[in-house]
Amino acid sequence: GCDMILACNNPVGLNEIVETLSREEFHFSPLQLDKMRGGAPVNYEKLKESEIEIVAHLSQKVFGEWNLETFLSRIKNHPRGYLGVAYVDHKPIGFKLGYEDDRKTFYSWLGAVHTDYRGLGIARELMENQHQWCRAQKYAKIQTKTQNRYKAMLLLNLKSGFDVIGTHASDKGKIKILLEKRL
Repeated sequence: GCDMILACNNPVGLNEIVETLSREEFHFSPLQLDKMRGGAPVNYEKLKESEIEIVAHLSQKVFGEWNLETFLSRIKNHPRGYLGVAYVDHKPIGFKLGYEDDRKTFYSWLGAVHTDYRGLGIARELMENQHQWCRAQKYAKIQTKTQNRYKAMLLLNLKSGFDVIGTHASDKGKIKILLEKRL
């Protein structure tokens, strides 16, 4: 096993997993920074190894951790989802990833913006594009979780219409804040 896909010399079974994922209903939406105010996602493609690498790299950079097995397990169990990526000069600098929890609920799982590009509204744009896609798919609500230490994300969620609906302890004993937004 390996902790981060980009650091793996021999990602055992990754091509097979990516091939399986690419046949599922997982949509990819690239956003060029200069086109981010354009509304609906630019286009959709199936999730590919290169998109997994974007999530892996930015997660490692922003959160300091990445677990390929956890990621692949979660995605395999929830094959219908959405990945939006923001680029600057063809370089990915942020992403927003989520999946269908049930036919009426979309779970916004992961999101990150490179520290060099914070404070520019990129996370908000990624979120808004994800929510537009969710409305088009007829989801009734979006749920997400965060921690108190991610204050910027918590505030963005609240400013974007999410309500706190509960808390619970994570596997590591940290308090997770559960938020929900009706669409």
